[in-house]
Amino acid sequence: MNISLVESTGLYYIIERIYPRDGLIPDGFSFGGISPSLVQVYRMVISLSKKQDMYMEGKKINPADITLWQTIKYSFGAPVHTKYTGDLAYTLAFSGSLASFSLLPDSDVLDIPKNLTKPRTTRFSPTVNYGKDPIPNIILYGNKNVKFTMDNGGIDTPTAMAKYNSNTKETKFITDKTELAKSMLDMKKHGIKL
Repeated sequence: MNISLVESTGLYYIIERIYPRDGLIPDGFSFGGISPSLVQVYRMVISLSKKQDMYMEGKKINPADITLWQTIKYSFGAPVHTKYTGDLAYTLAFSGSLASFSLLPDSDVLDIPKNLTKPRTTRFSPTVNYGKDPIPNIILYGNKNVKFTMDNGGIDTPTAMAKYNSNTKETKFITDKTELAKSMLDMKKHGIKL
């Protein structure tokens, strides 16, 4: 049965991490130490969702214990309804990557045309992603207001985080993992107002 047991509230947490992939570019493309740049941006979108129970013919169904008879009835059009339980849960809505490529690095010394230094970002094929990105137009990488930080004294991967409310179109940037965890716990504990 393809019935969703969660419904999005419109609140999302976005986590993006940057991984340089310059090693994938052959040395033949380097000219005097100047070469193209390739960056992989790993992106996760976590949705705060309302939990739902599933009902068939007025009886609650546990998805782990669906009988063959219930599956047959569903296949032949028996209606299945869902009802909000009052609980909230976090679900991974999307996990995938973007690739950002620039032909040449920007320079204050050399006069390089901007179209050669401007990064071009593209999405990886959907076959290597999990889920469908519910907010594909809200990208942290390349946004001038976003700072990627490296925790553990600069050892960790450069990471940027944000909370996005699709109902109000408001984006709040999050500076560290502790703030992210606190925000997620507070949101689940105290509920939401839509």
